[in-house]
Amino acid sequence: MKPLWIIALIALFLGLINTLIGLEVFFRDNSKVAWVDLNELYNNYELTKKRQVEYEGLRNRFQNKLDSLRMLDQLDGEGEPSNLTLSFAEKVKASEEGLMATKDRFETEIWKQLNEHVSRFGQEYDYGVILGAKSDGGIMHGDSTLNITKDLIEFANQKYLNAGQ
Repeated sequence: MKPLWIIALIALFLGLINTLIGLEVFFRDNSKVAWVDLNELYNNYELTKKRQVEYEGLRNRFQNKLDSLRMLDQLDGEGEPSNLTLSFAEKVKASEEGLMATKDRFETEIWKQLNEHVSRFGQEYDYGVILGAKSDGGIMHGDSTLNITKDLIEFANQKYLNAGQ
């Protein structure tokens, strides 16, 4: 029976060879690597701007209704919680949950489209890898010459606007 350290050494050696072969295959076709600032991409995407305007409109309508309900509730105020007060609290909670669900739905829609645009951009411009940086430490440094954020913003907005959405 072979000592365990010999088996471990062989496994390590095979793993190293496998990694080197993988890297060679990956870079053989001169795949380009770039990074994109995800926050900048998201904030400058036309669909994001459109959805932010829609969301602000919904939030403002909610706030106006909330102010009106508060005024009605104060007119009824006898010191005790009234049925109107309890109903008011339920409506506020339901409206806040609806606003959060709308915001989540908008964000999901935006990221789905952006991911499709990034993928298409990578295919059209022969990028092997496009890394996303969003100030969370995932990418600590990126050479500015590899930053394609502005190109991707232009590409994504062009695709979005040409789709007539």
